[in-house]
Amino acid sequence: MSAGKRKLALAFSAILAGTAIALAAPAPAQADTGDCVTYLRSKGYSVDSYIKDACKTGDALGGARGIKYCKDKLRQRGGISSAHASSACTRAVS
Repeated sequence: MSAGKRKLALAFSAILAGTAIALAAPAPAQADTGDCVTYLRSKGYSVDSYIKDACKTGDALGGARGIKYCKDKLRQRGGISSAHASSACTRAVS
C-alpha cells in the first residue's frame, strides 16, 4: 500500500472511530411538560388541563421566559405554592 493510501485509510479510520463514539454516548437528559406535571402530582396537586397547558407553554417558550410564564399561570390558578410552581416550571423548561 502506498503512503498516500495509508494516510487516507488512517484518516478514514479516525473519522469512523469518532462517529462511533459520538453515537454510543447517551443524549443529555431533557426536561419537558411531563416532568412538570409529574412533579406537581407528586406534591399532591390534582392536575387538570389548565396546569398541563401552563407546563406545556412554558416548555415551548423555553428559558427564563418559559419559566416565568409557567410560574405566573400556575400561581394565577390558585392553590399552588410559589416554591412548587417554581420547581415544576424549572422541570418543564430545563
